[in-house]
Amino acid sequence: AAEARVLAVAHALAEAGVRRIGGDLVLDEGDFATPAPGPSWPDASQRWAEYCALAGGFSINAGVLHARVAASAVGQNASLTVHPRAHGLESSYGVKTVAGSAVDVRVGATGATATVKGTIGAKLGPYEAQFAHPDPVLLFGAVLQDALRAAGITLDGTLVRRRGVPRGKTLAELRSPLAESLAPINAESRNSVADQLFFSLGHALAGEGTRAGGARAVTEALARLGVPREDLVQVDGSGLSRENGVSARAVTALLERVLGADPAAARLYQQSLAVMGRKGTLEERLKGTPAEGRVFAKTGWISGVSALSGYLVPEHGRPSVFSILIEYPSELGGLNTGAWKPLQDELVLLFLGGGA
Repeated sequence: AAEARVLAVAHALAEAGVRRIGGDLVLDEGDFATPAPGPSWPDASQRWAEYCALAGGFSINAGVLHARVAASAVGQNASLTVHPRAHGLESSYGVKTVAGSAVDVRVGATGATATVKGTIGAKLGPYEAQFAHPDPVLLFGAVLQDALRAAGITLDGTLVRRRGVPRGKTLAELRSPLAESLAPINAESRNSVADQLFFSLGHALAGEGTRAGGARAVTEALARLGVPREDLVQVDGSGLSRENGVSARAVTALLERVLGADPAAARLYQQSLAVMGRKGTLEERLKGTPAEGRVFAKTGWISGVSALSGYLVPEHGRPSVFSILIEYPSELGGLNTGAWKPLQDELVLLFLGGGA
């Protein structure tokens, strides 16, 4: 879908009479921070993972590459596609089909190369994996170049990155309404989209598309809403940083303000959340219980912290807000799935009056 929108812009340029770009294709990153991990993010061994994808002045497909591998005959190369197809990196692809139903496919994008290597069993269905592109600006530029070629526009120069380029005549625009960012963030927990929005808020409200600018924008918004700011320390949009801090009181106050805001805005926000037993990160939780379809919430987890916050919608009456934040020793691995998620589910059922 994202590639289709960029292609639509390229076709709009062609319709405006652009057939050739005699110089370079310039991406003006303006006041946005250069894409880089946030403070106290997971260590370098995890930076390839989808949840560590970066954000910046430009991004597409949440800064992520999506590989799909389908087995063929034993001994033959498996069918392999990577989306977006144009990603600006060298490709090191090669997955062999082997007997059985085991899969051993390794993916990653570091430096200048995207890698998808390994084996897949002939009896296995299609295998899919996502991994972070090392530079979302480069990814966007590669997709844009590919779209220009598809629209019949020739580029004489190369892709370059600059800041503070004088504005010229506007020939086409690509707009991304805020509402389109909410569902990937809230229902699917796309960290890079949350960071992108954090930077964009800083750019729009504080004149600085950085983490510091984003923090100032959030502080201003909370002040307008009357939410206690002393209970929040925010250094990124994704929540990956261990320097972030928030209280359940601040979360519920914010949710209450949103619930009491303009009805259309409140409905839009609620619809963007995961739904217990039905959608997003909560799709498989509490199916067939009184909570199914009646809990709209956002999940959150990093090693040592587990969270669930959102709205409870009773059969009759006004929705209520809740926030469950659990901090535990990070060396006690496995507790999020084995202990804290079940505890959160039991509490949600109690909140709804359905027992545990």
